[in-house]
Amino acid sequence: MRIFSWRVTLVVIAAVSLGYAATAGATTVDVTVGPGGNLVFSPSSVTIHTGDQVRWTWGSSGHSTTSGSPGQPNGIWDSGINNQGATFSRTFSSAGTFPYYCVPHGGCCNMVGTVVVESETPTPTPHPTATATPHPSATATPRPTATATPRPSATATPRPTATVTPRPTATATPRPTATPVPTAALTNISTRSFVQTDDNVMIGGFIIQGTERKSVIIRAIGPELTQFGIPNVLLNPTLELHDATGALIASNNDWQTTIIGGIIINNQVQQIINSGHAPMDPRESAIIASLPAGNYTAIVRGVSNTTGVGLVEVYDLSPNADSKLDNLSTRSFVQTADNVMIGGFIIAAPKRVIIRAIGPELTQFNVPNVLADPTLELHDGTGALIASNNNWQTTVIGGIIMDDQVMAILNTGKAPTDGRESAMIANLPAGNYTAIVRGVNGTTGVALVEVYDLQ
Repeated sequence: MRIFSWRVTLVVIAAVSLGYAATAGATTVDVTVGPGGNLVFSPSSVTIHTGDQVRWTWGSSGHSTTSGSPGQPNGIWDSGINNQGATFSRTFSSAGTFPYYCVPHGGCCNMVGTVVVESETPTPTPHPTATATPHPSATATPRPTATATPRPSATATPRPTATVTPRPTATATPRPTATPVPTAALTNISTRSFVQTDDNVMIGGFIIQGTERKSVIIRAIGPELTQFGIPNVLLNPTLELHDATGALIASNNDWQTTIIGGIIINNQVQQIINSGHAPMDPRESAIIASLPAGNYTAIVRGVSNTTGVGLVEVYDLSPNADSKLDNLSTRSFVQTADNVMIGGFIIAAPKRVIIRAIGPELTQFNVPNVLADPTLELHDGTGALIASNNNWQTTVIGGIIMDDQVMAILNTGKAPTDGRESAMIANLPAGNYTAIVRGVNGTTGVALVEVYDLQ
């Protein structure tokens, strides 16, 4: 914003001096949405002054600019999901920091941004002078800033009840990022892995605790993972939701076609769009469910027994309800390279959790081809490795792990039953985290990754 001051002396009978400041129009700062198909805002952070405007221009299709944090819009603005070439502008009249995100890609892919609005400081207009001389000052200077993922809960071969078989939280290739809400809640959980057939489909489990029903959206994602360079994606994922008894209570195959039955009694397409978590590809699946306290299992398969890399995720749509997502896990076949198991979760406020990578103990559920020696890594929202473990009875000191954890793990009541399995306890601030499960020496097999809330 430019502010000019003019100083003029007028002489009639006596000299009269006049001084005033004028504003020469608001500054407009441009942000590109998804430039070149990348899931970013460019720049991701801008700094402006009150009265200035931000103009978003879509560089690729299927994105939005929505105020708030992934999964938690605050209602200040929402462009809706637009296509390449669209523009959306907003003038900021008050100072403050305004986070925003892309509805389809904020939670899974950390497509977020920030507008910082500073109060304008007026330019003084001092003493008289005989010549009108404009002096420009105060120019707005934008500056950038930057930065996946969900977390399911799973169980063994039968439709588990999210206790023995955990549930991780994951996101696409990147690590998720989120803005906290005022409760220490797990708000988004997901897992990415290679979906096969029979016992090697992907099974995500989660537990809901509390006195009120919890509204969630559950998604099975495949085709949209290609934008992260992930090969061999699951082209047409289907989704089933089972309760603690193993009963099928909801299903979907292509989110734009609601399957009425079980707990689904109305068409959900508009409701899914309004949630801000509609899948990008119509072949992907989604279900919105209002669930009482209990254990639930989501199963992802490929249509006609096709295979490929898929993502299962659960988003909390009612974070203020007197209920919470408490235990998250996913079971799948762990391979190598891009096909390891990646679990992501978002924490809304500081929380103490235990994260486990389970393999050998799955044999008691008659699960074949288990991962004999799983390793576990924990990464933060920047992708940095902050903790690791290989065999829970031997603590790996480093990152956020500063003391031996064996006794602490035993005291949680969640210690793995096999010494080759991995576990870590972490006290984590609000943010996005990714747990990665691999086999020692590149081995493969069925494993379970899980996150338990210890509070």
